[in-house]
Amino acid sequence: MKLITQLFVGCSLLFSLAFFTNCSGTEPFDIDTSIETPNNLNALGFISYLDGLDTLERVLNVTDWRANLVDTGFTFFAPTNEAFSRLVADNDDWNSVLEIPQEEMIAILDYHFMPTLRLNLQDSIAQYFPTTLNTKFDTPASIFIKTDGSIRINGERTLALQDVKLTNGNLQLVNEFSAPVTVATLIKANPELSILADLLERKNFSQDLEEVLESEGPFTIFAPTDSAFLLLTQALGIGSVELIPAEVLEQTLLYHISNTGNIPARDLMPGVTINTLNNSDFEIKESSNFRSIQGVKNTVEIISTDGQGNNGVIHLIDGVLQVE
Repeated sequence: MKLITQLFVGCSLLFSLAFFTNCSGTEPFDIDTSIETPNNLNALGFISYLDGLDTLERVLNVTDWRANLVDTGFTFFAPTNEAFSRLVADNDDWNSVLEIPQEEMIAILDYHFMPTLRLNLQDSIAQYFPTTLNTKFDTPASIFIKTDGSIRINGERTLALQDVKLTNGNLQLVNEFSAPVTVATLIKANPELSILADLLERKNFSQDLEEVLESEGPFTIFAPTDSAFLLLTQALGIGSVELIPAEVLEQTLLYHISNTGNIPARDLMPGVTINTLNNSDFEIKESSNFRSIQGVKNTVEIISTDGQGNNGVIHLIDGVLQVE
């Protein structure tokens, strides 16, 4: 069983074979990006209308997941026939769509559904968004969406047809499924965290921090933005974080990582003490913005919360917590 199946919930219930007659081998489908969407179609109507979504339509017909597409105000990364073909080909346990357990299929679709956003390509977006996939931490799994003339999901360009605007939501058709990712991947996907991502790849630390954040966890990361690192270098009177001694820099990064649990924003209550990987604590304080962090030397603000990975959660902060 390959990675994508290990990341979604599985069960022994199989799809009803009656709805998948002649569907065991889905063929690739080249989508015409100039297609004109008929007026007044909702999501279910469009899925029935467009060739290349036959497998998805059959999946919806045998699950109660189709109820999501009756709601209003969502974005669904809708998988084409080719996406289902790749899903089957990449999983040793399945020879056809017929063999995908129903609960696992529902979990896969849940990770491609954002109930709180009608995503448009012309929007300028770089943000973590909750999906309807519930993680083992009883929190919604996040995907990082960035628009840059196309749309990237968790750092990967995956769109086949963009901006299908319907009466009750938006569809973005994909030729490949995405799977829940680690906090390390969610950090790399976020352009606001490019300096942190580069530092985690440093090889002159006593441990491989990127490898640490790819492990099981659970982790809570208080991630300094690029602007936070710029403020640090200005305060220290240096041109780059690369000029900070490796030992100090490593301990600084470790001071932003906790492995004591997956702590979502709802649990960041004033007075809570967070133990970190450099064996020092900091305290959560009340703030006019949301919450602040009182560290051993300075205080920073939490400015964005709940980038939820499969092994932990990320909160963005506006400063670097200093250790000395």
